[in-house]
Amino acid sequence: MKSFSRISSSILAVSIALAAAPVQAQSGGAAPAMESDDTGGDEGEIIVTARKRDERLQEVPVAVTAFSGAQLERSGVSSFQGLALSNPNVAIMPVSSAAVGVAVAIRGNVQSANTLQVDPSVGVYVDGQIVAHTLGNDSLSVDVESVQTLKGPQGTLFGRNTTGGAMLVKTIDPRLGETSGLVSAEVGSRETVRLMGALNVPLGDVAALRLVYQNRSNGDYQSFSNGQKLGRRDGELLRAKLLLAPTDSLEIVFTAEKSLEEVHTTVDTSFDGAVRRENPRYDNVPLTSVGVGFSPADSNTNEELAKFRSEFYGIRATQKVSNGSVKLILGHRAYSLESAVSLPPSFGWTFQDKPGNKDWAAELQYNGSFLADRLDISTGLFYFDETIHESQRTFLYSGTQRSTRYLTGETKSVSGYLQGTFHATDALNFTGGVRYTEDEKKGTLLSATLSATTLGTIAAAAANPVATHYQKSKKANYLLSVDYDVAPDVMIYATHSTGYRAGGSGLDRRADNQPADPLYLETSFFLPESIKNYEVGFKSQFFDRMLTINGAAYYQDYSNYQYSGIDPVSRSRTTYNVGAEIKGFELEATLRLTTGTTLSATTGLTDAKVKDTTSPANGSRLPWVPKWTASASLNQNFELAGGDLDLAANYSWRSNFWTALNDPLAAGDEEGATNIRAVGLLNASITYTHGDYSLAVFGTNLTDERYFNFLTSSAPVINFGSLAMPRVIGVRGKYTF
Repeated sequence: MKSFSRISSSILAVSIALAAAPVQAQSGGAAPAMESDDTGGDEGEIIVTARKRDERLQEVPVAVTAFSGAQLERSGVSSFQGLALSNPNVAIMPVSSAAVGVAVAIRGNVQSANTLQVDPSVGVYVDGQIVAHTLGNDSLSVDVESVQTLKGPQGTLFGRNTTGGAMLVKTIDPRLGETSGLVSAEVGSRETVRLMGALNVPLGDVAALRLVYQNRSNGDYQSFSNGQKLGRRDGELLRAKLLLAPTDSLEIVFTAEKSLEEVHTTVDTSFDGAVRRENPRYDNVPLTSVGVGFSPADSNTNEELAKFRSEFYGIRATQKVSNGSVKLILGHRAYSLESAVSLPPSFGWTFQDKPGNKDWAAELQYNGSFLADRLDISTGLFYFDETIHESQRTFLYSGTQRSTRYLTGETKSVSGYLQGTFHATDALNFTGGVRYTEDEKKGTLLSATLSATTLGTIAAAAANPVATHYQKSKKANYLLSVDYDVAPDVMIYATHSTGYRAGGSGLDRRADNQPADPLYLETSFFLPESIKNYEVGFKSQFFDRMLTINGAAYYQDYSNYQYSGIDPVSRSRTTYNVGAEIKGFELEATLRLTTGTTLSATTGLTDAKVKDTTSPANGSRLPWVPKWTASASLNQNFELAGGDLDLAANYSWRSNFWTALNDPLAAGDEEGATNIRAVGLLNASITYTHGDYSLAVFGTNLTDERYFNFLTSSAPVINFGSLAMPRVIGVRGKYTF
């Protein structure tokens, strides 16, 4: 970490020195895809790319929640998890005690497995490049221009693994002819420190470079029993983007990025025999377990250390043609994670996880208009290639290796898509689309179960693999939609669409003592997931666009819904297929009372249940899905002493949810080992801006809610949990040039 920091700091220092040198300004520069202000008025319109073309948010027949980077900063959002704030029917939660991997739930569909073998149900894209797994947070929340959340299956334009929806993150591109940047420093309670800098440098008339560096840390969680500080998170990110615009019609952006995160998290366990524990420090955070034979000294004293590294290299080239544009997106992404959990001495062992992946993705897009702009066409080809590896080793406290598991996997995916919108009249539009996808997956599990006196190696286990899995699937998805302007600034729409998520294997979570018999191997894989979605919605603005109200209602019928949970027999984590039914609605409203006052409110309902008469969980709520979400926010701007004073407050609430389905350890227990209680979070900030300088006082989780953001029961004798961030109050200063 220190060497990386020195290198990153040196690069940034040299870049700032270059910026200080005289540079002849050039005209031009790319306009941002989204204005840095709220919606309302012609100058503040939000432009979205939900259909892979620039369109007004209010004219797109898709349920989209969009934020600018400025809005996220005012709301105190500095991590990927924070994107769920003020976002109805959206939840972003850790799926491991180390919180380096997150589950994104949109309208009840979520991938909750802490494994690379299971594909996500929500597609995350950064600058058009797919993010195969949401590991790490920093790269998704630094130097952001806009974030768009597309709700419901996006099976045609975005394809596989978007049965829940898609999140489109756009980072700031270099700007031609402009020497600019910013330096930001933030300090707060809980040992919170965040340093961030960005620099835009023109390189002649046709090129520009943008460098971004961030160093952040937070922590100061304390062990319940001994006061030891745990929960610290340190992270660094360095991103470089090079823009080449050799002609007026060609634009090429090269991106290189590296990040590193280290997490020291509390792994809270409770071993007091089915007795609800109330802790005086966190009296609203109970933990239970049915384990026996452990002393109180073993409780809540455990630690998990995780080191996450990622790197990305990509190219995005856009060529304008006579009636549209052609875009090529190429990217390579790699992850590596090292995680170690230390359990109590009386438990007798500890374990280490080392998952990682490398993937390549390529997409060729064409967007154009025909028939005197009455027909808009989007078409393209997509290719994805991924290799993964996961190893888990357990050790006795004596240091003797207890067991080793090693998994390798390969994924290849190819698809082609075509979608068009026909403008029948100025008010009536029809949209249709289709996408064909082929997926191929391979997995091999190597396992060596060892005695306390016998050591083994991965090489030895490789000679006799325990299990292998191969699956090939083909799927065509479609979309049919119609929208109609019933009045100026009032649009209604109806959509029927389908979606698809690739299958895979559950070999990675196979219990060490599980016999390798044919019966088990038959149940060690899960089938592709498919969805039929029916949706109606409206988008409206009134009183000269001072009031915006958007809403949608939906019904989703799932076949082979992929649920990742605990096997009730082996207590190992695996992925099952069940039928599911999800229905609900979302509503968003924004009122601009004056040029300086904005009120917003959202609410959403997600009724997600198992619909499978062959499953003992038939009728049960799906896990990891809050039933209700709601939010309210206020932004007030004043002119003060030649500058601007901005007051912002946001309150976001979600209901409780379970992290397990039909878990015997949690049955009938409203505050059990796998139930995360309802919570509301209040964030606020006061920012004064004068010219190029701004100073802000901010607070997150102002009511100091003490709750878990992750809970699971991985064995009959142990529960895992990690605490969410308590209240943080801090100061942030920023200089923009």
